Amino acid sequence: MKTIINLLAGIIFLLNTSFANEMNYKLNATNITFTSEKTLEFDIYLMSAGESKEEFRYALGQYFLDVNPKFANEGTLSYSIVRSELPESMKPGSISVWGNQLRLSVNQINSDSKSYPVIPSSKPGLLIARMKLETSADIFSKENFDLKWSADENNFKTKIVAFKEDKMIEVTDIRNHYMDLDNNANGTTENSSEIPTEFSLAQNYPNPFNPVTNLEFGISNLEFVSLKVYDITGKEVMTLVNETKPAGRYLVKFDGSNLGSGVYFYKITAGNFSAVKRMFLIK
Repeated sequence: MKTIINLLAGIIFLLNTSFANEMNYKLNATNITFTSEKTLEFDIYLMSAGESKEEFRYALGQYFLDVNPKFANEGTLSYSIVRSELPESMKPGSISVWGNQLRLSVNQINSDSKSYPVIPSSKPGLLIARMKLETSADIFSKENFDLKWSADENNFKTKIVAFKEDKMIEVTDIRNHYMDLDNNANGTTENSSEIPTEFSLAQNYPNPFNPVTNLEFGISNLEFVSLKVYDITGKEVMTLVNETKPAGRYLVKFDGSNLGSGVYFYKITAGNFSAVKRMFLIK
């Protein structure tokens, strides 16, 4: 009952908070990591992204994300917080799954505004929460996770409230809500308007894996891109990308079903950029 009261109080408060998009921010769901065949974790970060030097503090928020309903593999999804950088009294107090919607609803309203954490302008930002998602089935399905911010035009949508100059300001702007993964696993992984400023190759996830893992890379300008996988002896076992790509962030799935357990390396070459990382296939 207490949880329900906190949720309702928070929603009512949000509805009565002044509306003014005075703060440019970036809300990012990122670092999705499969911790087992039936559990995964991801981070929710909030970062100030404007040119203004004014200080904004985090007051409260509610966070709603949708997942592919088939991803639970006919099991029941459970949702919980692993950790948060918010003060204990400000951590979200209502966490649930409703259908295919993940709900992280509002923290209690703290009367001590001096305890509100500053929303940083440096990456990755303020960790609202690292979330854990689990299915009661033995394993997640092979369907795409397809995590995305909910777009419902009602109270059950993501809202952000900041504190500035002794007043609460709702700064919600869905254009500032990002995913660090391409839900279809075949294209730009962040908002298409955000182009990487440098070339990069991320560590694969999950790692170790069996038999599928994800490889992410970013390119800052039009280049011919080669992404290949090698075994421990240096023998090429698979070519994943071998074409000209425009600037952007990309996610490629690597399926090691036809390979044996062991250490493998993946190498990217794009213009003058080259990088190699190691991954582990365990069967």
